[in-house]
Amino acid sequence: MTSENTRPRTVHDQLLALSALAGKVSADLEAHKLKLPKGTADDLHHLKTTLEQVGGKIEVFQREHSNMLALAEIGQVINSSLELDEVARIVMDNIVRLTKAERGFLIFARRKRTDDHPHGAQLGDGIHQLVREERQPHCRPARD
Repeated sequence: MTSENTRPRTVHDQLLALSALAGKVSADLEAHKLKLPKGTADDLHHLKTTLEQVGGKIEVFQREHSNMLALAEIGQVINSSLELDEVARIVMDNIVRLTKAERGFLIFARRKRTDDHPHGAQLGDGIHQLVREERQPHCRPARD
């Protein structure tokens, strides 16, 4: 069985371990050609697939819950700080962590469109231009 060091830690992992165990029991019973009550093999297979499905749903729920907690933290930061740089840093730290990105950046758009760029930045045809034109958030994977 599992030792204290190898015991699954999350509910999702525990359900997957139980599912694997149900599959192993089913395979062992079939291999030994034991006479089982009618439907036992089907019940074990159903148990295995149900545990896998529940595990997947719990994993999604846990990820969504973590995202909601991060959003709540971002909301608290926004409400508690008037310092734009601090708010932007914390928001970006959370977004990078949630998306498991290596880095991220914010582009602040002015209400009035001008050709002036902060700090002399030259914005080309990339995502900068897309954000400026559409005035909508965009997320892109990194290029290799």
